[in-house]
Amino acid sequence: MEKIITMMYVSAAFINMISFIPQVIKLLRDKTKSDAISLQTQALWLYAVIAGWLYATFVMYDPVLIMATSVTLTGCVSITSLTLFNRFKDRLFGIKDKSLIDLFIETEFAKSLFAFRGKLLKNKFQLRYTRESLSIIGASILIIIFFSAYIT
Repeated sequence: MEKIITMMYVSAAFINMISFIPQVIKLLRDKTKSDAISLQTQALWLYAVIAGWLYATFVMYDPVLIMATSVTLTGCVSITSLTLFNRFKDRLFGIKDKSLIDLFIETEFAKSLFAFRGKLLKNKFQLRYTRESLSIIGASILIIIFFSAYIT
């Protein structure tokens, strides 16, 4: 029974990880100030997740609990930081009417990445597909880096 509950908990952690992806993608595409997301709620949630991660890491020493709270912490930090960027991009960087993905696509790195792939982004469908791919790949890379740093 204990193994079944542990497997359920591990699967819940991966479902939790997947549940953050749509919100991260929406925030990456958002050209507004993301006013629909409450920073107060995000701050409280971030505090709770950090406390849970610290407890799992330094008190419980449980790798499964550390992994699960790391996933939640990664998603929470991603959403909070993207929301903060969207809120203050006008004041801090003078960026208006652009999403973070738009800014990334305009960089030389992204242009060289597209050239390396050998694709010319001529129509909107290709551009949208590439933006979604970059969002998912970026979020996945962050999660993998976070896991490897704390599980090993």
